[in-house]
Amino acid sequence: MKIKDMLKLSYFKDSIIHTNIKGQESNIIQSISVMEYPIETFVRENEVVLSTCIYCDDIKIFEELVKDLKKSNATALVISTGCYITQIPSKIISLAEQIKLPIISIPWEIPFSNIVEEMYQKLESEQLLFSKKFEEIRDKLILMYLERVPLYDVVLFINNVLGYNIAILNHNYELVTKDSKEVLEKKEFVNGYTFFYIIQGKSKLYAYLLMNMEEEISINNIPKLNELVETNIINPLMLWFERENEFKVGEYKKQEKFLLNMIDDKENNKISLINKGRILGVELAEHYIVLVGLVDNTTLTEMTKDEYGINELKDAFSNVALYASLKYIIAFRKPYLIAFIEDRDLSYSDIEKFILEVEKLVIVSYKNLKINWGISDIHDKDIGIYHAYMDAMTNLKLGIKYRDEHIHSKEAILGYELFNEMVKNRIIMENVSKIMNELTTEDSNELLVTLHKYFENGRNISKTAEKMYLHRQSLIYRLKKIESLTGMSLDKPRDLFTLELSVYLTLFSEIAY
Repeated sequence: MKIKDMLKLSYFKDSIIHTNIKGQESNIIQSISVMEYPIETFVRENEVVLSTCIYCDDIKIFEELVKDLKKSNATALVISTGCYITQIPSKIISLAEQIKLPIISIPWEIPFSNIVEEMYQKLESEQLLFSKKFEEIRDKLILMYLERVPLYDVVLFINNVLGYNIAILNHNYELVTKDSKEVLEKKEFVNGYTFFYIIQGKSKLYAYLLMNMEEEISINNIPKLNELVETNIINPLMLWFERENEFKVGEYKKQEKFLLNMIDDKENNKISLINKGRILGVELAEHYIVLVGLVDNTTLTEMTKDEYGINELKDAFSNVALYASLKYIIAFRKPYLIAFIEDRDLSYSDIEKFILEVEKLVIVSYKNLKINWGISDIHDKDIGIYHAYMDAMTNLKLGIKYRDEHIHSKEAILGYELFNEMVKNRIIMENVSKIMNELTTEDSNELLVTLHKYFENGRNISKTAEKMYLHRQSLIYRLKKIESLTGMSLDKPRDLFTLELSVYLTLFSEIAY
């Protein structure tokens, strides 16, 4: 109820508004009381105060009365004139306008009890209508859910009924009820008063609801508003997200089974795979890039605490793929996330950006997120499904072993391609084994590790000793022993090259084969 509504009531037909305050007739009224000076702390926020101003022949008391009402956030002062006050002083009107407290006068003959009764009837009627409006929204939302009305139309319906700006946002604060690429324009929610609600299932946060009201609402009424919104809007809206989540889980399971069968079958029939893929909406006749993500143990433990953790990772992948308009298929085989994404002449840089976007969405829920990624060869368009998967897996393993970054492609480990070909050569590896066998025993590979660290630290003795927590003399002793066992000198370039190549080929063969 507003002041303009109050002035339409029968007992206010002869009332006069003495103040000229911009927008004063739109001030909210939530209660009414009768009060005389002193006010103390009895006035509630958004309350209209009726008064005879019995002690206000003293201008200072009148001023105190007006100031105290404003401090209490009263909506307006209604004065019964004709007995104690016959005319409201211009000084009081100026003060009221300055502090923005509307002053209204009514004839002395009108009983306060009649005004209070009529006002309470009006307020109760409005509150009842307000609650009933929310209940009608709830009933309509359930019907719309059963009729499978799109969420976008649902939001429009709520907007139209309540007259508020409503928006549903995902984790990334993007609108989920419009084009997925359209980010919320915050200017729509700058003016007025915005309320923030969470749409959440058992243990999965689905989305956020923003509700913007142009007019102020009393702090006392916020709990009631929240209750109405939670019961009649949030709970029904959750039905849409739960249905979508169930559908996604079902689709993930179908895709997962299909994808895992593909990568397990080395001799898969391409024609058969293409036909099966089309049933799932995956066009395998096109070239796909394979991504293999190794989920860190800590992250995996957090994700498997509830049934939604891994699906949240899949959801993030799905959302980024849809945003980029890329076809995809995804599966999880502990501890690996395995995904095929459509190759639209993507560069390694494009794929790295794709992965970082996925991680950005997931890190909202998992702050300690750590995933290492392997990417298959993007240039070999004729590579089979199984071999593309193995290519990504090999790049992942090599990258973890040799690089500090967490996204590993063939381009990033290009220097190790030479190793890959050399370890396949029997003669080369037999010669490498002869040298390295001198540095390892059944119980220890201490000398091999020492030599690797020595090369890894640029043959800097002080730096190597520090990294290995060794005394400098202990390191020198080990290096001399290596020279003695292999018959090679670390001071001769040819011997140095042979030893370094042998070390890296030995370590490479351990992880690649």
